[in-house]
Amino acid sequence: MNEKIEIKHQGKVYTPRWIAEIMINQFSNTDLKNARIMDPGVGSGNLLVPLARRLALKFRETRDKGYLKSLSELHAIDIDGDALQVLHDRLKQSIRQLLPTYTFDFSKHILHANILDQLRGQKENSFDVVISNPPYVKYSNIPLEDKSKILAAKFKLFTRQSDLYIAFFEFAINSLKVGGKLSFITPSSWLRSAYGLDLRNYLMKAPTQFSKGNLLALYDFADHQVFEKAITYPAICCIKKIKYDQKRETPKVYLYDGKSFSQKNCLGIDGGKWFINSKPNVLKISNYKVNDLFDIVSGIETSANSIFITKKSRDADNNCRECVFNGRTFLIEKPLLKKILKLSVLKDGKDTHDRFIIYPHDRDGNLLEESFLREKYPKGYEYLLLNKRILEQRYKGIISEKDWYTINPIKTLKFYNGPQVVTPEMAKYPKFQIVDLTDSLFTSGSLILARMPFPLEKILSIFNTDRMAEYIKETSQIFRESYYRYSKRYLGNYPIG
Repeated sequence: MNEKIEIKHQGKVYTPRWIAEIMINQFSNTDLKNARIMDPGVGSGNLLVPLARRLALKFRETRDKGYLKSLSELHAIDIDGDALQVLHDRLKQSIRQLLPTYTFDFSKHILHANILDQLRGQKENSFDVVISNPPYVKYSNIPLEDKSKILAAKFKLFTRQSDLYIAFFEFAINSLKVGGKLSFITPSSWLRSAYGLDLRNYLMKAPTQFSKGNLLALYDFADHQVFEKAITYPAICCIKKIKYDQKRETPKVYLYDGKSFSQKNCLGIDGGKWFINSKPNVLKISNYKVNDLFDIVSGIETSANSIFITKKSRDADNNCRECVFNGRTFLIEKPLLKKILKLSVLKDGKDTHDRFIIYPHDRDGNLLEESFLREKYPKGYEYLLLNKRILEQRYKGIISEKDWYTINPIKTLKFYNGPQVVTPEMAKYPKFQIVDLTDSLFTSGSLILARMPFPLEKILSIFNTDRMAEYIKETSQIFRESYYRYSKRYLGNYPIG
């Protein structure tokens, strides 16, 4: 098979050294210690060999045996047996030069196989690091037998028109442990093509499973060709697999000008396609619904606000505040009280009163043990105990009787510090505004959280529009005096763009 045909059908495009360095540098030293590492399309090792050298050099520098452990866990898969023999010889020679007194059996983790034959028996959540330059094969050039194997694996990101490298993305993501990272160089077509939409959604949308992807870095070569014998426009991406409820980090994005990469402001979205935006504080969006780009978090609901929340209080001493509940004054320990904003009465981002809520939970929302509450905060506990009969009726049949004093057993309780965009639940017209939620909870409304880097003023410009007002009038409930409900149920389907 001549080289041109081999590139077309096997997708071999070998990685230049300078690109390999960028890809390897996506992993910190911590990522690479005590790590199981895999390249599922290894070829002759243009990525795995320099990565192994880095491990050996770090061990020589630090004498940390975590790097030796990683060297013994280098896993490689490729369909080309000759390339794998070259890989083995290169690994052996490179590490012998750097660590002459150590012996590694690299062959035990080198697998001569078609990765598509590994799909059904794939060990998921088992690797810390995956790095690869997977084969570049268009869907029309994938052999029918290989297409059948991919479809039989019931992949979620690979569609019937996907290029082969999308299957490698999914194989790698499935192989990663939660907290693990991958570094891939592939054609950049997944950023804009229809077949890349499911991969883009995995990296941006709210997950329906136990984990999700976090795009940490993107290096787009734009229209520059960096491979000598292949016409392709590649991009490097670094993805971290995180828990479904973990906050995504903002990706760092870079654009190549033919000589070097320069960092740009943000990742833009246009019609569902991604592009690197070079203009500050500009993010063009269209053809999305609010639910695609934002999380809408409703405020605290206690089903007994008059017992938990006070709008009239003052310092009594260093330890307690005098709080008025239902016309009666009680001493409540200060650590048991948290500030809370009532979004329905905000004006210019400020509440009309200094409100406090009795918060018998820790910072992560976990309910404090009753014995701890009684011993640590006796005054607050005594007050709650006076209202036990009412409180235990709220969620009868839903929670254990011992949790009678919880604020809400159904909703996740969480702090969202810093400036945030919020809306009252009931309003005559859009009243989205920016408030400072530092050390504060909120009620009677919702918080708008962007999943990607949006300037807060940009969010306001999306939501505070006549178009939003007309949409809510058409879809939401109407209440007395022409008030409408601005809740997740109605906001989520609002079309953007």
